[in-house]
Amino acid sequence: MRRLCAVNLHPAVFANGALAMTSAARTGVVIARADAGELLCYRILGESSLAQYFWRCVSEALPEFSGALIGATALANAETQRFRR
Repeated sequence: MRRLCAVNLHPAVFANGALAMTSAARTGVVIARADAGELLCYRILGESSLAQYFWRCVSEALPEFSGALIGATALANAETQRFRR
């Protein structure tokens, strides 16, 4: 995400539960770290009209740090697993 956002999102710096208002991929966003159990998760809130553009930008940047887009269904499954423990 370093290519897209000036905020340091490294887990050692950006703690679970942290929020930041910033610019990412030249759009205004709010980034929230909201881990799902052991799964490191960031929720990115922005303008719905820019969703497709932003999705493409993030998916192109992910190989930089071995990340993956998991989508809403996979996230819901991860959160369900967390509450079963």
